[in-house]
Amino acid sequence: MLLNKYSVILVTALSVHFQGVHALGAYFCNDINWVTDCVHWSNLVSGQCYTLDAGHQDKVSSFGPDSGTGCFLASDYSCANDYAYLAYPGSGDLRTVYYTPEPGVEYPVNDDMNSFWCTSIS
Repeated sequence: MLLNKYSVILVTALSVHFQGVHALGAYFCNDINWVTDCVHWSNLVSGQCYTLDAGHQDKVSSFGPDSGTGCFLASDYSCANDYAYLAYPGSGDLRTVYYTPEPGVEYPVNDDMNSFWCTSIS
């Protein structure tokens, strides 16, 4: 009986601890307005770089982080440079989202994204 009482307390404590934590994820497609070769990557690790699969490299035109998620998009394959930032709900038209490697210089993200990393936002 004593073991059951402490098991309930432990489960309750873990439940309270994880209420504020959510899984990170992102949904993206090869064409504008969320069509063609769409995928949802879930259970992403905060701050970890993800390289797009061959079917999406230099092809993504819609990108949407999950609710509570913000993502940095990169043109290279290792999240090393040229960042653009999108938070939920993202953009169905990456022709309107730009990398800004330096002040006054902009490059469109559309069909030029190869990696990204995400973080939890409040």
